[in-house]
Amino acid sequence: MSEIREFFAGKWCFTREVYQEQSLYAKGKGEATFVDNPSTGQVVYHEVGAIRLIETDNNLSFHRSFLYDFAHEKIKVYFNDGANKGKLYQQYVYQQEKQIIQSVCEHLCVADFYNGVYFLIDQSSFRLETTVKGPKKDIFIRTLFCRIT
Repeated sequence: MSEIREFFAGKWCFTREVYQEQSLYAKGKGEATFVDNPSTGQVVYHEVGAIRLIETDNNLSFHRSFLYDFAHEKIKVYFNDGANKGKLYQQYVYQQEKQIIQSVCEHLCVADFYNGVYFLIDQSSFRLETTVKGPKKDIFIRTLFCRIT
């Protein structure tokens, strides 16, 4: 599991596309960091960026933070901001032969289910695909990360 932890370490830039009911809803970009927190043994993920809503052409800034716990064959991701701070978001398993990190179970938010897959492309890039399905949401989010050297 340490090789996966080391893979993510550092600064990344990213582009993001959000599809709602299979139509492009928003496009954005930003920067993210994965930084060790020696006091907890976890990795702090923080992202900042801006996204443009396609229909209205509105630009919105955003930020988000998660805690990654790389231990015991699973990667546990916890919210690190907002109302759910400290609560488990998702658990993932690394499938080395496929070079993917797949969620073990869906995250339930009210009545909508969140599910994610990390695709490890090479040492300098990875892609995160998240689907959100439920009575209120039908969303697909594709985020492509490229390492900043």
